[in-house]
Amino acid sequence: MNSVKLSILSPCYNGDKFIARYLDNILEQTFMDFEVIIINDGSKDNSNEIIHKYQKIFADKGIAFKYLNKKVNEGHAKAINDGLKLVDGQYLMWPDIDDYMHKNHLEAHVKYMESHDSVDLAIGKSAVYNIKNLSTPLYYAWEKFPVTKEKLVNEFILAEDKNIGFMSGTFIIKTDFLWKIYPDRNIYSEIFVGPTIQMVFPALYLGKTGYIKECTFDYYIHGNNQHIANEKRDFSSIQIVYENVVNHLKLDNNESERIKRMARNVTNRLNLGYAIKNGEKKMGIDAWRNLSKDDGIRFKEIIKYLILKIEPLRRLYLKTI
Repeated sequence: MNSVKLSILSPCYNGDKFIARYLDNILEQTFMDFEVIIINDGSKDNSNEIIHKYQKIFADKGIAFKYLNKKVNEGHAKAINDGLKLVDGQYLMWPDIDDYMHKNHLEAHVKYMESHDSVDLAIGKSAVYNIKNLSTPLYYAWEKFPVTKEKLVNEFILAEDKNIGFMSGTFIIKTDFLWKIYPDRNIYSEIFVGPTIQMVFPALYLGKTGYIKECTFDYYIHGNNQHIANEKRDFSSIQIVYENVVNHLKLDNNESERIKRMARNVTNRLNLGYAIKNGEKKMGIDAWRNLSKDDGIRFKEIIKYLILKIEPLRRLYLKTI
């Protein structure tokens, strides 16, 4: 039986600029039936000292505060994986420590799940800000919710629309559902990234997804977001994560290959764009060939390939972006 309604799991790596504000942000929430799980992923700054101070503050308020202080940085996915073993809540949320939750963020998400018993995963609208200008959002992620399950799944995999956000703090999932997918509470963590895909995609594909229209979460773009800082990744991590998720779910061969092909196309389209920006012609040509094999070439890829091949055109393109 779950001992608390909600578990809040957050890794921290060199987050001493953010962690105090984040923990204060949790303490000001209007919903308080939760536990906090912080995984310090081998930080080399003052994160450990700050977290220890807050352990006492939470204890004095009677709030469960679980803390794992790792000596070695192993990456976001492994930190989440470690934290899953400590989860006791009926629901799970996993915000990043450098974002901001409105005071009713937890309440809105738990209240939605409580009033929609058949929902396994709920996604909330979030505002995306440039950290240099907090007066006006750049855009809203999940402002429009895909109208069908198929569209939701496909758009999530392709991730080409800003409307589809991967801000981890916007998701809430039933742990009963999550443990059915991962009964040993182990997600793939051999690469540094990808935990949100591994937890969200199975629910999108196999479960029932709900949508919280109210915007209660702010995501800040400032070049040092905690979920990507100091992480050894390249675009191939996308297809690697999906290959592992699909294999884990044991989908039929046709559907498994369809999803893997979409993920490969995402990787190669990103590689093509990177090749143009950085003059990596061989990378771009390899990406083009891979897209050709997977029927992933659209009109925009044809244009990008021409830009890659014609150097004056590439230089002109770079001046316009």
